[in-house]
Amino acid sequence: MNVKQKFKAVVKKQVHFWHFFLSGVFILVFLTACSSAFVAARQDDVITQIDVWAIEHEYGKAFKTIDYVKSTHPQYSALQGRKKSLRVQADDYAATVEQQIVLLMADRHWAEALDLLDQAQAKYAGSKSLHDTEKMLKVRQAAALRIIDNKITVERSRCLLQLRPLYRSRLTVDPRNKKLKKKLVDLDDEARLLAADMTLLARDAMNKKHYKRAKIHIMQAIALHDSDGRQKLLAQLK
Repeated sequence: MNVKQKFKAVVKKQVHFWHFFLSGVFILVFLTACSSAFVAARQDDVITQIDVWAIEHEYGKAFKTIDYVKSTHPQYSALQGRKKSLRVQADDYAATVEQQIVLLMADRHWAEALDLLDQAQAKYAGSKSLHDTEKMLKVRQAAALRIIDNKITVERSRCLLQLRPLYRSRLTVDPRNKKLKKKLVDLDDEARLLAADMTLLARDAMNKKHYKRAKIHIMQAIALHDSDGRQKLLAQLK
């Protein structure tokens, strides 16, 4: 066996080893998540364990355990009754989490809101209330990001309108500078993209009847990159 063949053999063994190792880790994590509920379901006193988990808000484990308990278990009937009150506790927990997340978002503590939601969903997996809270969070997050992105677009446009003439002046003094010529081409490309974004902002402001803001946006768009469509929109605003 030559050196190249030996190298391929070693690599193949390493690939097989890591495939086996990662598969084992995945299976172990999966079994660990399910085993606690399964083991608890085989205990004589399951209700005490359920109450402990309820205090810790581990409702996912609690509901799984109750579902694992067989009808022959001495506490089966009591556990079915406990399940109803547990559902009320779990829903109250989900409602409290939603209220906390709303307050965190209002204070712009987005990282804490996301972490709290992750923790709650880990404790109470499959909760429709928490799923609705997640959708609400994503909608508000997207709205907040849209506002910031619009501000970034406006500021970039203002900056570019000031920078581009300066670069052109520099090229007049240094007409053989190839890097400077390439920089101006890039700035012109960016100006076209920003003009399109500013036009969208102008139309959005116009639809909301914010005509003064719409006029400012479309004039910036025209200054960046003029077009017949933008001139028509400006004429409508005038």
